[in-house]
Parts: sequence; C-alpha cells; structure tokens
Amino acid sequence: MKTEDIIRVIESETNRDKCFQFDLSNQIPIVGIIAKGADYQQLKKSNIWRFVNVQDIPAWHKTNELRNTELIHGKLVDKITVL
Repeated sequence: MKTEDIIRVIESETNRDKCFQFDLSNQIPIVGIIAKGADYQQLKKSNIWRFVNVQDIPAWHKTNELRNTELIHGKLVDKITVL
C-alpha cells in the first residue's frame, strides 16, 4: 500500500488507539497496533511501520522497548482492517 493510504487508516481520529489487522503479501495476517515512538515520523517517510503484535501490547505499553516491535514495509501490506 502507499504511505498515504496507510496514514489515512491509522491516523484517522476514529481509529486512534485501535488494533489493526494487516493482511500482508504471501503471509498470515497480523493483528496489533502501530507504535508511535520517537522514530515514527522518520519511518513513516519511508513507508515503514513499527508494529506491535497484539500479544506484545501490554509489554510495549509498560516499557516501550523496541524488542516488542517489528518493522513492516508498506509495500507488503495488501489491506488494513480496523478491529
């Protein structure tokens, strides 16, 4: 997906603090949130998104450690569903 399309979904006022399902090319869909850490703006410019899987959300909120995240390139995203 294009950066603008992803931004439109994840930065919408109605979608803040919600989980998303990312359907990825040739992979199993993943569910979680987009981590908006210190590098969010820089990554966004490159269509790269720091993703926190649903099972890692409590640890992410507690520590904000990068080990609880994974980077996903927007070109691998086929569809985003708001949950």
